[in-house]
Amino acid sequence: MRNLGEAGYLHRLGGGLPPVAMLPVRRRSAGKTDPARVAKLSSEFVDRITDKQIIELSARLGVSGDSLKRLGIGWNGAAYTFPMQNGAGEIIGVCRRYPDGTKRTLRNTRNGLFVPTGLSGIGFLLTVEGASDAAALLDLGFDAIGRPSCSGRTDYIRRAAHGRRVVIVGENDGPGKHGAEFLRTALARNGMSVRLIYPEGHEDIRGEINAGLTRDELDRRIASVPNFACALIPTVQRPTQINVIPTEELHHA
Repeated sequence: MRNLGEAGYLHRLGGGLPPVAMLPVRRRSAGKTDPARVAKLSSEFVDRITDKQIIELSARLGVSGDSLKRLGIGWNGAAYTFPMQNGAGEIIGVCRRYPDGTKRTLRNTRNGLFVPTGLSGIGFLLTVEGASDAAALLDLGFDAIGRPSCSGRTDYIRRAAHGRRVVIVGENDGPGKHGAEFLRTALARNGMSVRLIYPEGHEDIRGEINAGLTRDELDRRIASVPNFACALIPTVQRPTQINVIPTEELHHA
């Protein structure tokens, strides 16, 4: 082995192979996502999917094919695809859902929101985790959008939900509850009307809807929860000097 300075080290390998210089690995900086390119790609995936594939996923998830279509379902040859938007409505990412349920974001695209077509803009806007839970709420007639994860894209939701009354539908696990409460506080601090509800007896709202939850029942649950009021805590000026009282003086006080 010979030191070549900044070029690294020269290693001689056995078996008659030529010397190989072990150069330092440099990471490429991530480029900006081109919404037009990602939108075109997503559209190509929509053109590839068949009605049979939509019916199969619809049956597996317990949601309608119409709601999956409103969310832009496609097929890239190996996985179902769903476009993801930023808060301004631009498509910036593609989520791949493989037949085994594994989800991955398409390379060189970014996580965003699952936003269906045909939102009414009236009443509450429900925010959930994932495209399938959003589809289940669309089936009940709600306006609904999905986050990429329990803690993803709070900034995008703030923009996409501007002017709407928001209902956050959390999930019944530790990360899900933490993410839902964080989002509730973030939206309330921006002066938005926000409520938080959870599924009853199920981990997510799709599971409860598949078990028979109706629109009227969910409407009553939402109505029973008040808007969240987030009190802004004023900044407390820390004292520059702290007087420490000896223990013996405390006994005589």
